Amino acid sequence: MAKMTDSSSHRWSDYVFTSESEETVALIVEASASATGRTLLICGGGFDPRTLHAPTAVAGIDLENLVVLALKPNALGSHADATESASHNLQSLREMFPDNLNVIESPQVAEPNSAGATLTRQLVADHELLLYETVLVDISGMPSSISFPIIHLLLSDDEGGDGAKFAGNLLVLVSEDAETDRRIVRSEIGRASVLNAMTRLPTARQTVIWIPILGEGAGEELSRIRVMLDPEEVCPVVPFPATRARRADDLIVEHGDLLFEVLRFEPRNVLHASELNPFDVYRQMVSLARRYRTALSPLGAPTIATSEHGSKLMSLGVLLAAHEEHLVVAQVDTTSYDFASPDAASDRVPVLYGAWLTGLPYDVGTPEDG
Repeated sequence: MAKMTDSSSHRWSDYVFTSESEETVALIVEASASATGRTLLICGGGFDPRTLHAPTAVAGIDLENLVVLALKPNALGSHADATESASHNLQSLREMFPDNLNVIESPQVAEPNSAGATLTRQLVADHELLLYETVLVDISGMPSSISFPIIHLLLSDDEGGDGAKFAGNLLVLVSEDAETDRRIVRSEIGRASVLNAMTRLPTARQTVIWIPILGEGAGEELSRIRVMLDPEEVCPVVPFPATRARRADDLIVEHGDLLFEVLRFEPRNVLHASELNPFDVYRQMVSLARRYRTALSPLGAPTIATSEHGSKLMSLGVLLAAHEEHLVVAQVDTTSYDFASPDAASDRVPVLYGAWLTGLPYDVGTPEDG
């Protein structure tokens, strides 16, 4: 495992991040061993092929006082095997954790963008989310509309209505393979909205800066979010370095009509961030947001919005930046997904990554002022 250091004033100037499966397992062991209370694993319970990767690793550790919550999504893949895959994954989870698994149905809500907030309140009230000493959140098989509100709450320094806040170890696990993300494509796209568990759009119009993470097959999503936000300026983020050397260039070409013809964006506004390090995405987005707020302050506070259409690891960087800088998180409601068959030459075994965000590594004394 690696402790990385950045000299900036970001919350995660120092961070703990693992990029190999064995190192991530060791990170889970270390976090759980440092706790005397219960450990909670929150994972997906749907069709995603990466659903079982992190839970299998956790089950192999045989942690004491472990509780597992599997969250079933509302939307399933529209490919023929989606229901069967989801059923298989849930059955496998029941076999891994026969005595400590709880399957949580996705809440039925009038507005899809409120599902994450509703579910988070349910986890606090019914499953004591804030009282665990170590929480492992596996975002591999969860949509960001669900994972973002959960992690956002666990990171919050503000006390809840009952005076409680999370004060333990928080680890985010990601079973990452950019090729799998490319193969999962939203097929039934609804309206654009703002994730209401985080920063809302202001009622009065302000200058809007949009920082989207570009991804393959996301043209319709980007177009609908563009109409909703009507941004004055756009700063697209592309993965570089990436597992495919030309992926950044290919994404600019794929979304060229929107970027060049509709948005008339400045090519110099493109941000390059590592596909495999969420803290690189986080650092660049935080710095960019702060620069825009300083530059535009004479005109009033700008609205800085983001949306993620790429890999799971990059989406974690988006979440951390949105949490720290109070960015608006835009999304598109989705009711179904297509799942393309893999090319034999590009189908790879995912790597389990780990980001330790709160707890033991950060429990250091605060220097006295002055």
